[in-house]
Amino acid sequence: MRILARYERVIYHAPFEGYEPVLDNNGYETGEVTLKYGVAKPVRVGVSVATNRNVEYLFGSRVECDLILLTCDTSCPIAEKSALWIDNLDVYGKHDYEVKKIVKSFNTIAIAVSKVS
Repeated sequence: MRILARYERVIYHAPFEGYEPVLDNNGYETGEVTLKYGVAKPVRVGVSVATNRNVEYLFGSRVECDLILLTCDTSCPIAEKSALWIDNLDVYGKHDYEVKKIVKSFNTIAIAVSKVS
C-alpha cells in the first residue's frame, strides 16, 4: 500500500531524549521529573482519523488513540514517546499529540498517536 503525496501533510516531531529533574526556587531537586525533548523537525505523513476497528486491527485492543499516521518512508524518524505538533504547528508552544505505538511492515509504518490533555 502506497500513500499518495496529495494525502500527506507536514507535521512536526521532537524526539524523546529522557527525563529531567524538576528544581525548586533554591535549585534543589523536588523528586518530580519532566520529559525532555529534542529539536522539532518537519516530516510528511498521512494523517487519518482512528476508528475502533482500524485501531484493533493494527495495534491490538489495548491501544487507545485519536489519530493514525501513515508513511511509506521506512526511515521515518518518529519514535515512541515523541512529541508531535499536528493541529497546532507552533513548535515554540506545547505539543498537542504524543506517540503511543508504532507498527512497521516491509514498506509502511503506522503510528498511533493520542492528544495531550
